[in-house]
Amino acid sequence: MASLKDIAKKVGDLTVAYAPINKDPQAPKRGNLKRRLKAANTPNKVLKTNVKKPNIVQDTKFGIQFSVNYAPTGAKYGKFVEEGFKHKGGKTIPPNPFAEKAINDPSVRKMIKDYTKELAKEVKKQLLEDFRKK
Repeated sequence: MASLKDIAKKVGDLTVAYAPINKDPQAPKRGNLKRRLKAANTPNKVLKTNVKKPNIVQDTKFGIQFSVNYAPTGAKYGKFVEEGFKHKGGKTIPPNPFAEKAINDPSVRKMIKDYTKELAKEVKKQLLEDFRKK
């Protein structure tokens, strides 16, 4: 079974993979967005939990969140790539939701599904143990 950190790493790696490459030879920083995304989306930065070692049966505030930074420092233009924008002249650049594609990738979905199945088994096991103690 994949751990939460494994899932977070996969999300970060896919965010970089789905990010477009500026193919303009005149661009001063080709590949900058991908480099910045890689640095900003490490497993420890993507994965957010509100507790370190939760007892998922007794702790009602337990939560897990995957947070992808698609406009990191040094590459704020990632926001315009992800969300699209309209030039002053009226030309519209359509969105290219690369971070959304990473989160919704079938391999990530499968990893999350497998993880939650194992988590459900663990919850059941903890509940039965707690019930037997009483």
